[in-house]
Amino acid sequence: MFEKLRQNSKIVVIIVAVAFALSGAMMGFGAFFRQQPQEQRIPEEHEELQQRSEDFNEPIAQVNDEVITRGEYNNRIQQQVEQLGQLPSSQQLNFRYQALMDLIERVLVLEEARQQGLTEDISEEAIDDYLNTLLQNFDMSEDELIQVLEMQGLSMEEFRAGLEEDLLVQEGLSRSHEDIEITEEEIREEYRQVYNGEEIDEEEFNNVRDQLEMSLREEKQREYEDQWIESLKETTEIVIYDSTLQGIRNMEQGNYEQAAENFEQSLDEATIPDSGLYIKLAQAYQQMGNTDRAVEIYEEAIEEFTQDWDLAINMGNLFMEIDEIERAEEQVNRAAEIIDEDEFLPDGQLYLAHFRLYMAYSYLGQEAQAQQHISRAQEIYQNLLARQQMQEQIPLETDEDTGVPVPDDDEIIDVEMEEEDLEMEIEDDSFDSLDSEIEPDIDDDQEYDPEMETGQDQEQE
Repeated sequence: MFEKLRQNSKIVVIIVAVAFALSGAMMGFGAFFRQQPQEQRIPEEHEELQQRSEDFNEPIAQVNDEVITRGEYNNRIQQQVEQLGQLPSSQQLNFRYQALMDLIERVLVLEEARQQGLTEDISEEAIDDYLNTLLQNFDMSEDELIQVLEMQGLSMEEFRAGLEEDLLVQEGLSRSHEDIEITEEEIREEYRQVYNGEEIDEEEFNNVRDQLEMSLREEKQREYEDQWIESLKETTEIVIYDSTLQGIRNMEQGNYEQAAENFEQSLDEATIPDSGLYIKLAQAYQQMGNTDRAVEIYEEAIEEFTQDWDLAINMGNLFMEIDEIERAEEQVNRAAEIIDEDEFLPDGQLYLAHFRLYMAYSYLGQEAQAQQHISRAQEIYQNLLARQQMQEQIPLETDEDTGVPVPDDDEIIDVEMEEEDLEMEIEDDSFDSLDSEIEPDIDDDQEYDPEMETGQDQEQE
């Protein structure tokens, strides 16, 4: 029985591996292979289905002359639907926005790489080597891969085309940081920061020097890549046709009035109401200084979404910002009640909810409640990592300070969600820096600033 489960698990890993390889996730760039949606033939009498097919092929964004269709975008979302379900409504919108930006950035890098003539550098031998590396990493044969591709309606030719694009993007990105230099003083300064000391133990320094240099080099590479991509964006015409996603982009760029107009348009056009849209709209008005209008929006939303903990916490944070503490406590307590009563809340949301309640109760000075929620968050965090360890059969070490199990290394491939989601490296409405990692080992003296709630969209990854 156990062996059969292991075999089934391997098939799941293979499918995920194929999806990741097609997406470009293997290379750390995070943009997905743009699998073209299959053309659908629908009888004319089925007008509703015909409309859905047309929507599938309508443009959602445009990069210069290159169109990104809603079908391509939906394929991107579908490949990470498990992660999406772990997020509250407002963060699902951030996730969807980042999915589109991944596609946009991939188009930018591919266009630039082709203009530089880098296509000639990608040989069939290089694609073969990349393919063999993937097969070795996932302990599978080429025949197994072909079978899985056929299950997904793909051919080996299409798969290799995706690998070629991956290599082309990698080559383009690598050209952005060819001239990186790491000085000896930079390495020593990194040592001082890591080991919290002015004095350098030369023996210890020599033992960790290469590791520190590698870490600095990787950090600089990411910085150079980000700067390069941002420079490409500045000289490229990028149009987003989806009003919600354009609203998030406007929030990111500080155009709050335009963002509010985008979110209001989305709410007017929505056939199914979305509490996340109300949160985004309220935050736009909050950033404009119109807190009265923000409160009105939250009150309207709460009448419709009575059991939305994300909505309640965000409203509580607004009341904290304007020093209406009693009303803040009311919303925070309501969020806690919703979470306690919801037996079906996904672990990702549950972790995030308890963490945010910890922050809120800490700000309100209610230390007993705060400790209760951070303890629950730590427990969920442990369960998530333990489940990952069971799936991958990778031994976990335990952090001495927090008691939270941590992986031995960074080479963990999660079947159900990406490693950063298990560690809750998600873009949270509660924090000023969206790309900061949410950890359960929180300093009990850490102060919570509710104004951080409204700045989240300015630092999208």
